[in-house]
Amino acid sequence: MQIRRLESSERAVAESVFRSGFARQLRYEDPEKFSPGYSLLGRFVGEPEGCFGGFIDGQLVAVAFCSSFGSIGVFGPAAVKPDLWGGGIGQRLLQTAIDYFHSQGIAKIGLTTFPDSPKHVGMYHKLGFYPRNLIAMMVKQIDKEMESKNPPPFRKFSELTSDEMEGAFKSFTMITDTIYEGMHFCRQVGVVGGLGIGETLMIDDGTSLVGFALCHFGDGAETETGVCQVKQAAVLPSPKASNHFAVLLEACSAYAKEKGATKLLFGLNAGRRAAFDQTLSSNCRIDSLGVAMHRPDEPFADRRDVYVIDDWR
Repeated sequence: MQIRRLESSERAVAESVFRSGFARQLRYEDPEKFSPGYSLLGRFVGEPEGCFGGFIDGQLVAVAFCSSFGSIGVFGPAAVKPDLWGGGIGQRLLQTAIDYFHSQGIAKIGLTTFPDSPKHVGMYHKLGFYPRNLIAMMVKQIDKEMESKNPPPFRKFSELTSDEMEGAFKSFTMITDTIYEGMHFCRQVGVVGGLGIGETLMIDDGTSLVGFALCHFGDGAETETGVCQVKQAAVLPSPKASNHFAVLLEACSAYAKEKGATKLLFGLNAGRRAAFDQTLSSNCRIDSLGVAMHRPDEPFADRRDVYVIDDWR
């Protein structure tokens, strides 16, 4: 098997391989019914050097995508055509991803996999990944009841001037560096803004920016049709972080309603206990579970007092 970087012209085939693998794992009879509307466009544009494919006789049979969040590298999604499962292809793709991150100077790598799949957890463990915490995919229904509620004040990144955008990027970096040094989401913010596949929402305390959330929605986004997904979000650590997190999620709900979404979706690491408890006590429920695996076996940004959303799928 040959492994090489994928070309942008191969995106449609890559999405087909992605759907076939996940549909089989999740028992969908028709792969097209798995996550309809989901697109890998942002991966090919945002980090093209981290998009890999496995080829047999010139045919694409496996895909793997790498995302750099500053000092943290995230592996996935990755998929192998079901008729080739068990042949070691996934392990070779994972090693390619590890080598890629190391070439970028990134030593801390994470991924999310199926918590009830011994073969997945076992394969990742062979290459130095250790299971850490559950990842809960939280969902909130967006309904007409929200019409009577006044949304919290927030700003949209797309409406800023060039100078304001530069200042916002500095604030984003300051917030995430305070949480975990070197962890940055600025590349992802730029991709979403450049492609118009969502919006970055910002809240402040009247003086300075204290939180931001990167939402995917619409054609080309990494989310199902009609679903607004928070891919990354962070709140500045402070005694008021809990309140700011609540306001930020309300802003995301308001944006989702504005776009006509029926659901708000986001992943939350259970190691971030305060945010996890706060979310479950609101109008959110757990839709599905994953497990985070780290290489090396360290907590990264998964602390009790951290208010961060960072989708590793």
